[in-house]
Amino acid sequence: MVIIILQVGVLSRNCMLLQA
Repeated sequence: MVIIILQVGVLSRNCMLLQA
């Protein structure tokens, strides 16, 4: 469960970096 949450956090971070 924790691993999935971490993966989602990384994906969201990457999306934010791409938008910036």
